[in-house]
Amino acid sequence: MTFEDYCQLKFGAKKRFSIEGLDSGITALSSLVDAAVEDNVENLVFGMAHRGRVSILANVFKKPLELVFAEFKDIKGKEEGWAQAGDVKYHLSQTVVKEYENGKKIRLSMMANPSHLECINPVVYGSA
Repeated sequence: MTFEDYCQLKFGAKKRFSIEGLDSGITALSSLVDAAVEDNVENLVFGMAHRGRVSILANVFKKPLELVFAEFKDIKGKEEGWAQAGDVKYHLSQTVVKEYENGKKIRLSMMANPSHLECINPVVYGSA
């Protein structure tokens, strides 16, 4: 069962903005991050709309699934390294340092999406 299938089964009534139809985007972004690490990139800043955001946090940023599911259940809490800002789960920002077996690290930041009007670009530009 995939992440998306599980979310549909357990949280079908919750707004989750599935990535269905763009599942290959997860693989593409993961490959992009891995290639950036090999080129000694230290920071990547992401800005995106609602659709697929939770899946990317879980699959590319490697956000623990327990935290993702706790947010669907509206359980508030802070876990070390996963502080967040935003009003709803599909607006949340996340920053994490992803470490590789070869000792390299990359800081991944997903900027908070400040509105339902998709005005994320100025937020990313300001952060970058």
